[in-house]
Amino acid sequence: MCTFLLPYWSEGKELLNGNQLTFDHDAAVRSLKLWRGLVDSGVAKRNISEVGTDDTRREFQAGQAIFAIEWNYGWAMFQGKDSAVVDKVGVTTVPAVTGGKSVSCIGGWEWGVSAYSKKRDAAVALLRYLAGTDVSTLLAVQAAQLPAYAELYHSADVLRANPWFDRAVPVVEALARAR
Repeated sequence: MCTFLLPYWSEGKELLNGNQLTFDHDAAVRSLKLWRGLVDSGVAKRNISEVGTDDTRREFQAGQAIFAIEWNYGWAMFQGKDSAVVDKVGVTTVPAVTGGKSVSCIGGWEWGVSAYSKKRDAAVALLRYLAGTDVSTLLAVQAAQLPAYAELYHSADVLRANPWFDRAVPVVEALARAR
C-alpha cells in the first residue's frame, strides 16, 4: 500500500475526501507502471511485490542494495556492529514523480476507543497516557518511532538515540502523509 501511495500522492492525488472514495484510475495506473518500470529496468527485483519490509532492511544493511525506502526502525540496525553500512547511510526525501512533489508515508499507530466499550473512560485515559510526551519519548528512544510532538525532535535524549531525527523534521512536517 505504501509503495503504491508514494507516486500516487506525489501526483497530488487522494484516495479519500472525508469518507468519500476519490480514487483516480489513471494516476493509479501510472503509479503501478512506475514500479513495474523499475522492475523491468533491473532497479528493483522481479519479486519486489513479495519482498517484506524487513527483507529490504536486511538486504540494505548487508550492503546488497544502494538505496531503500525504509521505516525509521532501520536506522539503529544500520548502525549496528553487524551492519555493512555503518556510517555510510543517509536520510533524505523520496524522489517525486515528474511534475509532482515529494511525499512520505507514515502511520499505523492510530488508536481509538470502541463506541461499545464498557470501560470507555478508562480506555480514553489509557490512550491519553499512551499519546503523551513521556510515552512518545520512550518510543522514540527505545524503538526509533518518530515522535508525535515537534519538540521531541530536538530532545537531547531522543537525538542521542536517533541522531538522524533532526533531519526527519522537514520530512514529517511538510511531506509525511498518514496511510
